[in-house]
Amino acid sequence: PGLVSSALRCAGRGREQAGQAARAARAAMLHYLFAVVVATTLARAALQLRARRTTLRQLRALVLCKDEPGDVSSGQRASVVLIANPIAGSGEGLAIARALRDLAARMGTGMRAELRESVCAGHPRQLAASVANDGFTHVLSVGGDGQLHEVLNGLHDACALEGVRVLHVPAGTGNGIATSLGIHSAAHAARALAGNQSVLLDAWSVTTKPPRQPTLCALSVGWGAVADIDALAEREWRWLGPLRIPLIGAIMVGFHRAVTGAVWFTPARADSGSREGVALECALASGRVRIAEGGPHGCTHVISDYFFLVHACNVASIATNCLMAPRARPADGNLTLCVVRACCGRLPAARRVLFGP
Repeated sequence: PGLVSSALRCAGRGREQAGQAARAARAAMLHYLFAVVVATTLARAALQLRARRTTLRQLRALVLCKDEPGDVSSGQRASVVLIANPIAGSGEGLAIARALRDLAARMGTGMRAELRESVCAGHPRQLAASVANDGFTHVLSVGGDGQLHEVLNGLHDACALEGVRVLHVPAGTGNGIATSLGIHSAAHAARALAGNQSVLLDAWSVTTKPPRQPTLCALSVGWGAVADIDALAEREWRWLGPLRIPLIGAIMVGFHRAVTGAVWFTPARADSGSREGVALECALASGRVRIAEGGPHGCTHVISDYFFLVHACNVASIATNCLMAPRARPADGNLTLCVVRACCGRLPAARRVLFGP
């Protein structure tokens, strides 16, 4: 009995030591990952600060002559209102807006420029709704995709989308629409304004449950991981600054939360030999996509499963460094549906969340 008791005590100590070693290894790994995230974030913040200073120098040194001083269709002289979010991105929105206002005054065409600063969520929508009544022909949204979303909805509320041109000046965290349209800095936006360059952008109406007023969308509609990251980053963890995006992304990938439901859609017309046509045929053959009748709004196809994320994209990039839908076009009348099922492992899910497909 004494030998057996000694052996049991030795085995117990061995298991305890093994458990302590495993816990120490996990703690060391967490510390290492945290250090990597912090170092990466600090490096990114330093690069953003450098880019901000470079952007302001470029705007102050830029000399532009406007090609067309007014609206060609109405003969009206151009007037610009800049709606700036002072806390967008790293807080450079207001400084960029002031530099753009001074640049518009230096164009020498009698262009009227006015700066309006948003003070809270929902305020950009109110400012944009009053633009048409004040006689402005151009709206420059200086901020991120969130503010641009509010500006577009404000113009839609005032029925002024067709009479006012909108320019997104990238100064936020994501800047997906500006990136997709080739506007990578405030200097690019200033050149687009001076050259009177314009492109069409699809928009669609989204209604959620419980029933609310339909919302106009132009970037994307998300459900699952990307939507959870955006919600936490903008509502609860914004005080973390640039650190919040990679940190929340790592947490979401670690938990790997799955949402269940059904995604109904109608496929866009595609040639049988095209990439989209082949992908749909393969999905139908494997049973991942089913043809069904009686879908909402006349939809003909459905995907029922557990999802890690579902994202319907109108443009190629949903953020500066996230190319979610490379083949999406902003004005083709179609949305690109990106689906990652819950059976996808953590590493592939992390790659898709952080870098796109």
